[in-house]
Amino acid sequence: FFYLNTLYTKYDITGFMDATGKFIETVAYKFLKSAKGVLMLDEIDNSQAEALIPINALLANGYLTFANGETLYLDENHKIIAAGNTNGQGATEEYNGRYKMDESTRDRFAFFFIDYDKAVEEAIVGNKKDILSFIYDLRTICKDSQISIILGYRAINKLVKFDNMNIDLATIID
Repeated sequence: FFYLNTLYTKYDITGFMDATGKFIETVAYKFLKSAKGVLMLDEIDNSQAEALIPINALLANGYLTFANGETLYLDENHKIIAAGNTNGQGATEEYNGRYKMDESTRDRFAFFFIDYDKAVEEAIVGNKKDILSFIYDLRTICKDSQISIILGYRAINKLVKFDNMNIDLATIID
């Protein structure tokens, strides 16, 4: 498993030659040098469009030439997946810092919506099922009211931690 987060320049993929002439390897280089693997491009919708050009070339042509002049090939033993918070069409109300992805990048991927896993949510709350009921009700109310809010795993975890503090809110408010 090979992991990359937000890409800023093409050199994050292709590597570069340092001042002494030494090739600086990248995760993508190590991925293609391996016998098999999965390259995970996380937060792809937060990456700079220019930084994704080598990925586009790799997916379209099946190979990529790195800064050291070496050309490596994508084969059936190598898979590339990407994840983001948007569909790649630019910022949303919830994720206003996301970039619009070039269509040449978007058309190289299939898009799937993956919702929160109820088993993970149940594991977070443990025996505090009332917290999960509250989250589910709040999600429904917000959706019906067209209110944008993210009520994901981090929010649930924060509620559990707050509940564990056993704070009497009435004493704080008074």
